[in-house]
Amino acid sequence: AIHDYNQELEDRLLFDFAGLEAEFLRQLRARSLDTFLRDIKFILIDEYQDTNLLQEQIYFEIAEAAIANGGSITVVGDDDQSLYRFRGATVDLFRDFPRRILNQKGILTQVTYLTRNYRSTSNIVSFCNNFILLDNIFQEARVRDKPRIAPFRPGDFTNYPVLGIFRDNINILARDISS
Repeated sequence: AIHDYNQELEDRLLFDFAGLEAEFLRQLRARSLDTFLRDIKFILIDEYQDTNLLQEQIYFEIAEAAIANGGSITVVGDDDQSLYRFRGATVDLFRDFPRRILNQKGILTQVTYLTRNYRSTSNIVSFCNNFILLDNIFQEARVRDKPRIAPFRPGDFTNYPVLGIFRDNINILARDISS
């Protein structure tokens, strides 16, 4: 089935998303995109915990060019929010990023923990900090010695109001929200 699927894509000159990524990586490695890479100085990747191996290799190739241009790579993520395993993402890539990019590209990293939560109340932050510790098997996948998140929301928001707007149709809802 996989062979037939890939053959059908090839026969129709089509790519699926993974095929686009694979072709992009192939062209990066073949030096076909050096003009594209020439001006890249900084690469920022958010939600790195949802990266798969193919995407990681693309990021590493672009990072190598950015550093050669005097720039840097920054990755941001949260190992406790890894959701895309169904498409090959693995939290291990995020957790082991410093070691992996050093071994593959010789790039040294600096880890900074973002521990201040300005969005949620202290009750929510406390619940999340405790919830992620419930599954002992899950702990093996987490970043070791990661500091806990601390609430930093200004003011007393324990009784924060909840607002709901309900209308009979989307046009009335849009009008009322915009006004």
